[in-house]
Amino acid sequence: MFAPVPPALSILASQVLPPAGGDTMFANQYLAYETLSPGLSALAGTLRAGYYRAADMRRLMGDLSGAVKTADHPVVRTHPETGEGTLFGVRPDGPTRGFSQAESRAIVALFAEHATQPAFCYRHRWQPGDVVMWDNRCAIHFRRA
Repeated sequence: MFAPVPPALSILASQVLPPAGGDTMFANQYLAYETLSPGLSALAGTLRAGYYRAADMRRLMGDLSGAVKTADHPVVRTHPETGEGTLFGVRPDGPTRGFSQAESRAIVALFAEHATQPAFCYRHRWQPGDVVMWDNRCAIHFRRA
């Protein structure tokens, strides 16, 4: 997401497991896009999301005026191999074109809540030696506390 051309695939491998927690959630963004209301689907099709350096990500809930944007992507993408629409990279640094930072946060929160519904998610409970690979173009991953 942070690169101008996002990678097609990513891989996580367990090395050291915490005594508790550490599960990773994977959310199907085909389903997230398909189940948007017509109004939200139309809005999503107009949005572009800005992504920032990892160091600046820590400041997302504060002032982004000094942050360095590294990429800008549409919130709705067509998967290059399947031809299906998908939500892409619904993250808190979110849509910035034409919206204030507060408006962007509210819009992204709405899409992120929709995109990460339990019905769209697989929860991976890590075991020693596990390796998980996913398609970044149609899935997002995140950690639950």
